[in-house]
Amino acid sequence: MRTVVGWITRYPDALTEDETTGLKDALDACPELDQTQDPVGDSAQILARRTGADLPEWISAARTSRLPGITGFAAGSPPTWKP
Repeated sequence: MRTVVGWITRYPDALTEDETTGLKDALDACPELDQTQDPVGDSAQILARRTGADLPEWISAARTSRLPGITGFAAGSPPTWKP
């Protein structure tokens, strides 16, 4: 799982061909994970680029996404799962 999260949070151009294939396979196999790719990737980009001005827009989109982990994170709720 850590590997897939690493692929999602990196710039797509930074992925090797094998990593890109692995990410595509993982997203195809798990629709829920595929739905989280954009919000997770966008938040990683905000952090990497240090564009905090984009954060309110991201929070608004995340709150309306209906993705439990993303919505709760955007609302400031602690995760309900345990690793």
